[in-house]
Formats: sequence, structure tokens, C-alpha cells
Amino acid sequence: MLSHSLFPESMRQTILSFFVVALSLQNGYSQVVENRIPDGGGAFLSGPSDQMDPAIKKLWVYRLKQSVASLRASGVIPAAPISPQITYSSLRMPLKRATAFTDSGYYAMEAFMDHNPAAGQLRDFNCGTRTWEYNGDYNHTGTDINIFPFPWTRMNDNSVEVVAAAAGYIIEGNGYNRSNVDGCDFTNCQGGAPCEANQIFLLHDDGTVGVYLHMKRNTITTKAIGARIEKGEYLGIVGSSGRSRVPHLHFEIWQDTNGEPIDPWMGTCNTTIASGQTMWETQEAYRASSILKVMTHGLAPVMAACPENEQVNVQTVFVPGNTLKVAAYYRDNISGQTVTHRVYDANNDLYSQWTQTFTSTDNTSFAYYNVVLPVNAIAGSWRYEASYAGYTKSTNFIVTLSSLPLDLLGFEVSTNSNKKNELSWEVVNDQELQEYEVERGQDGRSGISIGKVAVKQALQNSYKFTDEQSLPGIAYYRLKMVGKNGAVKYSKWVVAKNGSTSGFTAATVSNSSIQVQLLEASSKGMLYLRNSQGQVVKSWNIAGTIGQVLTLKASGLASGVYLLEFRNDQYQPFTKKVLIAR
Repeated sequence: MLSHSLFPESMRQTILSFFVVALSLQNGYSQVVENRIPDGGGAFLSGPSDQMDPAIKKLWVYRLKQSVASLRASGVIPAAPISPQITYSSLRMPLKRATAFTDSGYYAMEAFMDHNPAAGQLRDFNCGTRTWEYNGDYNHTGTDINIFPFPWTRMNDNSVEVVAAAAGYIIEGNGYNRSNVDGCDFTNCQGGAPCEANQIFLLHDDGTVGVYLHMKRNTITTKAIGARIEKGEYLGIVGSSGRSRVPHLHFEIWQDTNGEPIDPWMGTCNTTIASGQTMWETQEAYRASSILKVMTHGLAPVMAACPENEQVNVQTVFVPGNTLKVAAYYRDNISGQTVTHRVYDANNDLYSQWTQTFTSTDNTSFAYYNVVLPVNAIAGSWRYEASYAGYTKSTNFIVTLSSLPLDLLGFEVSTNSNKKNELSWEVVNDQELQEYEVERGQDGRSGISIGKVAVKQALQNSYKFTDEQSLPGIAYYRLKMVGKNGAVKYSKWVVAKNGSTSGFTAATVSNSSIQVQLLEASSKGMLYLRNSQGQVVKSWNIAGTIGQVLTLKASGLASGVYLLEFRNDQYQPFTKKVLIAR
């Protein structure tokens, strides 16, 4: 499970170290520098990012041998490797920021190859235990590179691209049985995935094979099998397809199509390549401690368990007396290391400063602190910065002397005759607004922008907005009201129930099977059966015609009430309770 490891108040009271040195600043701020326990945050992920079934790898090897033999026989690819030996110091990092994505830090190493074949024994290239095994019969054979922070948001925004680590030819992935290879759902999370990870296999010029797994559905390159791929060329978007529980890239190198793994990392315990050699152009440190990002939030940021989206809760405009949350997001933090946090006012005077000492070593983590602005805060652009491991990252936020004065008299949603959701609202005193932004969400916690409405600039106004992309099922809407001074105010969420709210009918016909009839809102997608604790105990990849009745096997389950959940990319999730009795 994803671990938030929140820092409880009792722990803060116990561990807090007081008053290292007192400061008396010329601007009148009076404070002490202290070592503070974060108000929230913790390690992001514990345990492996994915699972691998050895039978799947055997299938891959079989298919790759057939593919390469056919491509060579037809002359599509060279009959032999262009440079028939392992090429050292040649691989580039197989990730790249999308053009519109500007975060300088966005990934971290989660797991490496396991060099100890014994069950229950872990050993990575550096002789550490930063790796994993599966059921005692599979040792991790690649490098898992996780996206952080907010990996689900980054995946949804297509922020991080998978690119070729080396030049070569596509020998499987796009074009081979596309319904499986580029059609796998990205919310299967962990175990029991009914389809393979969306994938690309490249035959490199030195004869090695590059394996790129878990890419987002329908983002894989359109180049055909046998096509030439240059180093750094786009392959897809980082995703979480197949047996994966967080958006990440599983990258590995094989000696050839036989599937024998090579670990590209130079280290004492790596015997798959020559001693003292690395396959990377520039090999990163085993622990590359750094700050990936700093942010300001109005509410606490929430990291979500697969497959839910995070609650980023970013906010950049505040008024005097507000409490904001400043947050830093880390990679490879090491127990005992220290971070210095600072907040500067609009005159660039130091308003507040404190330190943070890590009490654990984590691949990725985050920490946020509550900062109370003075009631006489200077208006203008303030700055929050954090310094750690030789890195300093900062972000600006605005303090404005007046909040938005508007009064939202009503906000409603209804469905019109064309099955479109219509929003309407009335407002008094919205002259200071720049615009209204309509957000739609699936859970009433976070949403995406679906349109903007201009302000009428009168004393009392009525507005309407139609969601032209309305889909059957439940949808949540809210208004983001943006002031001319940059201040932001949100309405409460309203709920629309458009058409069928279940998407299907379901009933148990015996204690070992469930009968499902598809309605107008569902014909292809995933069905998940969850127990009373919310855990997925069964899952099915379904496809059918409207009105078709499907019988699903559900043997081996205890008596009780279960929740059957339907998901796909087009509709809001639908749920139905199912009683299993023996």
C-alpha cells in the first residue's frame, strides 16, 4: 500500500528540538530558528511498484524470437547486430519532460535488479537491498523509475515521456496484438491484471534488447514493428498499465532475445557486465539526494492509493492572517540529513526559518508545514524556499490585502433534454472577479478544468454553463472563482446524476458466479469486486454489446456484501452492491 506516514502531534511534541539560535530582524519579525517536525507528509511508497509473472516473460521471449527471425528474413532489420558487443557508457535516461512540463525534478529510482537468486534474499548492484522478488520464483530484473511528486496527476497530464535509451529497431509492442499491448487499463493496480503492460521492445544496435513497460494506454509511438528508433526518440507516456500500482517505467536490458537480463549499473555486486564499467552515459549516485519540487497549498496535499487521483490542493494567493501550507518533495532523503526552510516577505526580508531532520531513508518523500501569515502582512510577492543536499528550490506566492468580496447565492446542476449537464449560479458583488472556471471531477475532491465563463461586471448576475462532454453516470462540479488580484475562491461541489447511475445490473446466481447485464453506459471496461475493506478480490476485463448478460466466475469467496465496480476511460465509475451467500 501507499504509505503517507503522517507525523502525529504526539510525535511532534516528543521530538521537537527548541530554539537553536534567536534572531532579531530589522523588519520587526521576531522568531527563533528551530528544528521542526513536519505537520504532515512522510514516505510516499513502500514495497515494489509492480509485479511480474515469470510465465509472461517466457511468452515475451517466444514472441520476440519469432518477430526478429521474421524481420531479419524479410530484410526489414539487419541480419546481425551493427556493433555485436555490449556498448558501455552509452545509455541515456529513458525519461524526458514533455514540452509543456517545466518541473526540473520529476523522477526517482524505486528498485533495481535483484542479484541474489535465493528466495527471501535481496541484493542490488550496490550490494544493498533496494530491489524485490515475487512469490519466491521471480527476482526483479530491471530498474523501476517512479514519477514524483503527484504521479497520477502527471500521468493524466501526459507530463513525462518514455524515450529510447539507445538506438535500435522495434521488435514488439506497437502493432502486435494491439488490443492487448496498447489497450491495457492503467488502473489495475496490483495483481490479477487481465492484460499485459503496454510495452515496447527495442533491438539495440549492439544486439541487446531494451524493455520498456507500463506505458499509458493509447500513447505508444505509431511506428510499426521493424521501424528504426533513434536514441532519445519518443516511445510513449509513463503510465501504470498491467500489474502496476503507481505510474512508473520498468526498464531493463537483455543480452539478446533469449531474455537473459543485464544490469546497466556499475557496482560491486553486479556481475552481468565487466567490472568497473557502466552502460549509462552518466551514472547517477546510488542515493541522489535532492529536492524535486517545492509548492504552496491551501489545504494539505494528499497522496492517493492506486487508482485514485491525488489531491494537489495547490494555492498561490493568500490574505494576511491566512495559514498556508508550504511543502517540499524529496528524492533519496537519508536519515540524519537536514533541510533548511525559509519564507521571505514581499520586501525580501526573512519572515520565518526552520530546519527539518530526516528520521528515515526513503526513495521519495514529502513534508509540509503550516505557516501563519501576520495580520499586517506586506502585500506583494512572497517566497518560500528549501535548501537540501546542495540544492535550493523556491516558489513565489502572492499576499493580497483584500479577499474576494463576492457572495454566491446559488449553484445548481441539472440534466437537459439532450442529456447534457447544465450548471447555473447567481452571484452578488463579482466585479472584482477576472473569470469563472468550471471544474469537473469524479469524487468530489479534485477535478479538471472544462471551461471558463467571463464575468458580466454587474451588481447581481446569473450565469449558465453546459458541459458538452457530459457522460452518463455521476459527475461532480465546482466553480473556481479567480479574482483580478490573483485571489482564488472555490464553491462547494454539486452532483449530477445523468441517465443511469449504475451502468449495469448485477446479481449472484450462485455462490460461485455473478450475473451482469450491461446497460447503455457500459460495453467495454474493467469490473472490480471489492470486499468490505475496499480490497479488490476479483477483477474481470469485459467487453460486450448493450443489454448482453455476462456470467462471471467468483468462486472461493466468503459470504457477505461486496461492491462491484465498473471502470473505463469514457464514463464515471459505476458501483453496485452484490450479496454472496452460501
